[in-house]
Amino acid sequence: MLVTFIYEKLRSSDITQGHPKVEQVLEVRSIDSIWMNLEKRIEGWNECITRILEIP
Repeated sequence: MLVTFIYEKLRSSDITQGHPKVEQVLEVRSIDSIWMNLEKRIEGWNECITRILEIP
């Protein structure tokens, strides 16, 4: 139901008949990039804390 609502909103607000706008595509990519960076930071933190606590 939510997907249909979002699709209808995109379709009605864009003359390209439902294709996402360039800004929306780039925004999604930047969010993905932030998520990947966060995952790398968490992995690095886990490695450091393991060494500090001397956990095998």
